[in-house]
Amino acid sequence: MKRRLILHLGLWKTGTTTIQRFLRDNPGPLAAAGIHYPKVLPANPDHPLLKSNPVNPWIVNEINHLALGNEIRKRKRRIADAPVALPLWSTAFRGFDESGAQAAIISYEDFSARIESYDFALLSSWMRKYDVLGLIYLRHQESWATSLYAHMVRALTRPLSFEEFMSTIKDRLAYSHLLDAIREEIPLDKLVVGAFEEAAASGLLEDFIERAGLPRELLATAENYSIVNRSLPDWAVLFLQQCLLAGMRNSDLVEVRAALGGRDAKRSGTMLKPGLNVATPDQRKALRDAAGADTKRLQARYGIGLTTPRQQTTPYRPFDGDDFVAIRDTIAPTLSPAAKQALASL
Repeated sequence: MKRRLILHLGLWKTGTTTIQRFLRDNPGPLAAAGIHYPKVLPANPDHPLLKSNPVNPWIVNEINHLALGNEIRKRKRRIADAPVALPLWSTAFRGFDESGAQAAIISYEDFSARIESYDFALLSSWMRKYDVLGLIYLRHQESWATSLYAHMVRALTRPLSFEEFMSTIKDRLAYSHLLDAIREEIPLDKLVVGAFEEAAASGLLEDFIERAGLPRELLATAENYSIVNRSLPDWAVLFLQQCLLAGMRNSDLVEVRAALGGRDAKRSGTMLKPGLNVATPDQRKALRDAAGADTKRLQARYGIGLTTPRQQTTPYRPFDGDDFVAIRDTIAPTLSPAAKQALASL
């Protein structure tokens, strides 16, 4: 029998960090279950694609798989003067072969976000040796888009209004066409699609283990997968968004972001008038309308129906100057003089 290569393809904001943390932190149970989770950093410590982002230092936790993706990214400049054509993927497949494992898992969300940007043909000689399973979770488009926007703001990578952000993702809301593209670009033997809301309700890790065809009895009892939730409440996202749009320096933004997760800031947030949301009702309706046309096709081609998110019961209200001042005054004592000055100038 061929061994299996499992490609966990995302989407972003569908519990990928939870799954990756579990895979990274449980090498013992994985090895006992005959599963290899490649780590390419130790064998290639000087590779230019393995540099952490100073704005988001936690990215080092998954830098191995991000670098695997970047190494086959279609771009004008490729990594030159390497001893082998693809040193990171060579390391990954060599580790898989030497491990004797029956299955290997590579998890990288951007394969689904920009699948056409990667050249999987470069890996064809390796991938032909395995049964290749693609596994992806889909989340209702309205919840997915608002959650992804909050993530982008928190990561300090997208100084965009939500309206501008919507225009950048409109083509990614048609999930059935995304799945079609995955099947065209990656030589998969099988594509497995899960609904994130259902998986989260029943147990995401257990659902992943079952859909991937892994031995549940050996993995479902693994304990070391505590997850750090780095999400921010809507009021904090809206505050940070204003700082981003104003062009605040990264060093000050990092301080402000940390302060927004503090105890005093959380207390301040509970005292704000209710109704704040990262998207307006009209923007949310536009998301539902944009995704609605794909609903029947997604169900017909892939048998997937997505749970509609609960509607906000409190009437929406926009983030205003009083909100900004209240939060600013709360977090200011915890900031450096430079960051305080930057906030005061907004």
